[in-house]
Amino acid sequence: MPDGPSNILLIENNFQEARLVLESLKETKYEYNIHTVQYGWDAIKFLKLQEKLPEKPDTDLILLDLGLNDVNGFEVLKMVKNSPVLKTIPVVVFTNSRDPEDEVVARKYNAGKYIIKPFDIGECINDLNEVLGFCKFKMK
Repeated sequence: MPDGPSNILLIENNFQEARLVLESLKETKYEYNIHTVQYGWDAIKFLKLQEKLPEKPDTDLILLDLGLNDVNGFEVLKMVKNSPVLKTIPVVVFTNSRDPEDEVVARKYNAGKYIIKPFDIGECINDLNEVLGFCKFKMK
């Protein structure tokens, strides 16, 4: 991870759920920069640009909703994990799906964590602190 704040890509189409994640991130004990997109195609375009960077990608963590309006979140996950350049970026799936098969598929494509929504802000802060710590983000 970088010496300064780490970079997070949040892919979430639901405004209230994105806001919960953003507010929760503010309460974590880690430094970060965040880029937010609402649509899967926007995420794919952003990540394709990351693939072309001369150094490693700028994104250090992806927070991914599976239930996107335009592209299934699994398609974004597959694209990331099938890319030789992007595959090392940890992906955390945030989803409303309680279908055990969805978690199996997410694990198949190497999602680092599978978190079922809805959650309250306390749970979200705890989950994010755990993930950011595991990813070795710099503390505030």
